[in-house]
Amino acid sequence: MIKTIRIIWRKIRNDKALSFLKFAGLVLAFVVTIPLICNIRYQTSFDRFHEGADRIYNVYIDEVYHGTADIYGECPLAMGAYLKDLYPEVESMVRTKNKSDVIISKDDETFFTEDVIWTDPSFIDVFSLEILSGNKHSFLHQKNTIYISKSLSDKLFADKDPIGRMIKAEDKEYIVSGVFKDYPRNSFQQFSALASLEGYVRGFDNYSWESYEYLTYVKLKSTGMDVDFERKAQTVVSDYLVPWLKTHYNLDYVVDDKNSMSLKLLPVSDIHLRGSYISSFEKESQVSVVYISFIIVVVILLIAYFNLLGFAFSKGKKHHFQINIKRFLGSPKSEIIKAFIAENLFYTLVAFMVSCSIFFIGWEFDLPLLSELSNVPASNYLIPVFGLLLFAGIIAGISGIVLGWYFNRNTAKLKESGNGSYSTFWLNRAMLITQLAASIVLFISISVIYKQMKYISEFDLGIDTQNVVVINQAYKIRNQFDAFKNELKKSPFIQEVSRSNSIPFSGINTGSFIPGDAPDQTPYPFPYFQTDISFQDIFKYEMKEGRWFSEDLASEADAIVMNEAAVQKMGFTEPLGKEFYNLAKTKKLKVIGVVKDFNFQSLHHKIQPLVLVFLNKDNYYRNIVIKGNTADRENFLAEISEAWEKVLGNEYMNYSFLEDRITLLYEKEAKAKQSIFLFSLVAILISCFGLLGTVLNISNEKTKEIGIRKVNGAKVYEILAMLNNDFVKWIVIAFVIATPVAYFAMNKWLENFAYKTNLSWWIFALAGVLALGIALLTVSWQSWKAATRNPVEALRYE
Repeated sequence: MIKTIRIIWRKIRNDKALSFLKFAGLVLAFVVTIPLICNIRYQTSFDRFHEGADRIYNVYIDEVYHGTADIYGECPLAMGAYLKDLYPEVESMVRTKNKSDVIISKDDETFFTEDVIWTDPSFIDVFSLEILSGNKHSFLHQKNTIYISKSLSDKLFADKDPIGRMIKAEDKEYIVSGVFKDYPRNSFQQFSALASLEGYVRGFDNYSWESYEYLTYVKLKSTGMDVDFERKAQTVVSDYLVPWLKTHYNLDYVVDDKNSMSLKLLPVSDIHLRGSYISSFEKESQVSVVYISFIIVVVILLIAYFNLLGFAFSKGKKHHFQINIKRFLGSPKSEIIKAFIAENLFYTLVAFMVSCSIFFIGWEFDLPLLSELSNVPASNYLIPVFGLLLFAGIIAGISGIVLGWYFNRNTAKLKESGNGSYSTFWLNRAMLITQLAASIVLFISISVIYKQMKYISEFDLGIDTQNVVVINQAYKIRNQFDAFKNELKKSPFIQEVSRSNSIPFSGINTGSFIPGDAPDQTPYPFPYFQTDISFQDIFKYEMKEGRWFSEDLASEADAIVMNEAAVQKMGFTEPLGKEFYNLAKTKKLKVIGVVKDFNFQSLHHKIQPLVLVFLNKDNYYRNIVIKGNTADRENFLAEISEAWEKVLGNEYMNYSFLEDRITLLYEKEAKAKQSIFLFSLVAILISCFGLLGTVLNISNEKTKEIGIRKVNGAKVYEILAMLNNDFVKWIVIAFVIATPVAYFAMNKWLENFAYKTNLSWWIFALAGVLALGIALLTVSWQSWKAATRNPVEALRYE
C-alpha cells in the first residue's frame, strides 16, 4: 500500500498541472454533490421522526361533481369522529385547524406573529411532541389552554416560568399549560403554539358535518392496513355524509358517472414530497427536487470521472512505455489494472476529504445554501455522505478497470504496429460527447426556467396587484372600519380601501350555490369572494356585462356577480337575472353582473369559476385591503401605520404586500432556477477540464504532424483549424443528442403550469452556440500553444 502511494505521489510531482486538473475536477464535483445528497436526505426525511410514522395518514375526500374533479384536504369534524368510533383499525385520530401569521401577545404590549394549530388533545397520540414542562396527560383538556414552543416561551417570558400565565391569540385569552421542544423543521407542520380546537370552534359539535375546515389524521394500529381500511371507510361517506346532505339540504345526490365521492388516505411521510395535488398541501410538493438532485449528482460524478479517463488517455504514450517496462519486469495484467484502480481511488479519497472539509466549514458559518440543511443534526447525513463516497469509489474502480483493460490491450497492438491514436478510442469520444450533451441540456434547462419565471412575472393576471397591502386583522378593527378608512383616505398616498372575506391568491373560500331553476337542485361548489363595493376599484377587473355592487341599493344583500368561467360552467347564455340558493336554501341570490376572467390562483392552475358576493357591514370578514398611489413602500406603510395608531393605539399591525404573496407562490421554481444555474456552472467547468485533457491528448499525438506541417509552410490558423475541427463535429453530435432529451424534460416540467411559455427554437440554438463557444475557448489556448511551438523542437521531441 505504501509503495503504491509513493508511486502515485511521484506521478503527481512529475506532472503537477495535470494532477491539479484531476483534483480540481473531483473536488468541484464533490463540493456540489455532497450538499445535493444531503438535500435529498433532508427532503425525504420529512415527518419520518414520528413514532409509528408509517401508520399515520391524512384523510381527504376525492369528489367528482357534475363531471368536475375536486379534492378536499379539509374535512368536517364528524369525519374523524366516525372513523375513530366505527373502525377498530384506528388507534387514534386527530383534527387540526392550521393558521399562519397569528398575532400572539402578552399583556397587550408584546406582539409576535406565529404559526398556530388548534387541535384535539389526541395530537400527542398521533404525532411525536416532546413536552418540556406542563402535564402531558392533561394536554389541551381545557378549552382555554395553550401549549407553546420553547422559543416562543423565551420570546414572551424570557427566563420566567410561563406555566399558568395568560396570553392572547387572535384576541382570545389562553392559559399557558405547557412548553414543548421546538418542532423539527423537517415536518410539513410548522407551529409555535398548540391550542384547544374545542375552545376555538364556536358551538363545537364532535359529529358536525357542516364545515369542511379541519385537516384529519388517523394512526392505524399496524402497518399494511391502509388499503383495506380505505376500502372499509367508504361507508362513512355513503352511510353518513351523503344521507346527511340529503336530509339537511334536500339534495338528491346520486353517485353515477358524473358524481362520485370517496375517502382517501395519504401517508404523512409523503405529504412533503407528493402532497401538492391536495389544495391544503399545495406548497409541499418537493419530489421533483429530489429527482433533479439525484440526476445532477449522477451526471456531475460521471462527468468528473470521464475527465479522469480523458486525462489518462492524454498520457497514452507515456502509459504505453510504463506498461512495457512493467511487462518486461514480469508484472501481470492484473497488477496494471490494480495500479489504475489504486490511482483513481487515491484521487477520489483525497478530493472527497477536501470537499468534506469545505462543506463543514460552510456548515459552521451557516452559509445560505446550507441553511435549510442545518435544520437537522449533521449526524443525519453521515449515511448518505458515505453512500456517496461508496458510489464514487465504485465509479473510480470501474474507471480503473477500463483504463487497465484498454492499455493492456492496446500496448500489445502498439508494440506490433509502433503507432496508435488514443484520441480515436470510441470510449474517449463517447465521454467527450456525453459531457458536451450534459452541458447543453443544462444550458437549455436554465434558459427555459428563466423564460418561464419571466413569463410569470409579466403575465397579465387580469387584475391590478401592484401597491396593494393586506391587513390580516379585521377582527381588531371591525367596529371602527369606517373611521380607519376615513383616516387613510386623507393621505395622498392612499387610493382606495376595501374589506373582504377572501383575497386573490390567498385564503379563498368555497361555497355551494344551487341553481334556482335546476331540476335536480344539486349545489355547485364555487370559490367565492365576499367583498364590498371598493373591491373593484382596488383590483380594477373589467365588467363584461351587467353592473357591480352599489351601496345605494338595499337589494345588493341578495346580489352576486359571476366570472366568465362560472357562466360557462353553468351553461348560461343570458346569465343576468339568473337565481341561485345558498346550500341551506334560506337565501335567494340573483346574478347582477359578469366580470371578465382574471387569475385569482397561481399560474399552476387554470382560471376557475368564481362568484363574488356582496359584503354587508354586519358580515364577518378577514381582510382589509389598501391600494396605494405610490411604489414608495416606506411612505405608503408610514401612512397606514399612522392611521392604524390613531384608531387602535398601540395595537400590533400584521400586514403583507400582495405582490410578495404572489412571489411566494413560485418559491420552488425560483429556488430551482438558482440551483440549476449554480450546478450548470460547476458541470460546465468540470467539462472544460475534460476538454483540456482531450486537447492535450490530440496535440501530443499530433506533435510530429504539426511539426511537419509547419516546416512545409502551414500557417498558425490552419493548425488551429485542424486541431479544433473535431471538436465542432463532436459538439454537433452532442447537440443532436441533447436537444430531444432537454425538450422532453422541460416539456414535462412546464406541465406543472396551466399558463406557460413556449419552448422556443432559439433557446436550443443559443445553448448549442454557447456550448460551441465555451468548448472552443477552452481548447484554443492549448491548440495555440501547440500551433506556435517551434517545429524543430516538435520533431526533436518525436
